[in-house]
Amino acid sequence: MAAPAKLAREAVLDAACELFAREGAGAFSLRRVAAALDVTPMALYRYVANKEELLAWVLQRGFEEFEAYLARSAEGETGLDRLRLATEGFFDFALERGAYFELMFLGGTLPGEPARRASVRAVAEPTFVLLRDCVRSAVDASEVPPLDAHATAVWLLAEATGMVALHRSGLFGWTRDELRQRAESGLAAVLAGATGRGAR
Repeated sequence: MAAPAKLAREAVLDAACELFAREGAGAFSLRRVAAALDVTPMALYRYVANKEELLAWVLQRGFEEFEAYLARSAEGETGLDRLRLATEGFFDFALERGAYFELMFLGGTLPGEPARRASVRAVAEPTFVLLRDCVRSAVDASEVPPLDAHATAVWLLAEATGMVALHRSGLFGWTRDELRQRAESGLAAVLAGATGRGAR
């Protein structure tokens, strides 16, 4: 086993994220992370207090990756293009990084406390702001009805999360293409004014 002094916080986080992304919550433990680093589990306690704190690190990294997926929206020429690209980025993230999606949006692996950490909120908030600003841009350009940008962003996030959760459950047997088709219909419905209209 390597000496604990050779570890670094970033190495612990990288190993934890790699394990989580590859095997999901079921296989996630301090012992498994320590084994990946070839150290004793006790060596990790220099960097993390417990499994919940390590999951908070993983959650934070997940939102950083998520923001990169949403950032593709910058390639859009119009507000509506940017909104569609952001929505596509959401579904790409959910389908490609399923374990992270489960942790971030379905919360089944968290007792609740890690998600409330200031460090997690600090990286989670910009992802919502990006989505909200895409809506606002489309409204300002009169590409969609005069929707409340904040409320519409919330509805879009809820709609997309629900769609992916249904897909993951297998309840309807949707393929990925069918999921995307339904997502496009959901986006159109929300932007048509299903969330209500009002001041921005």
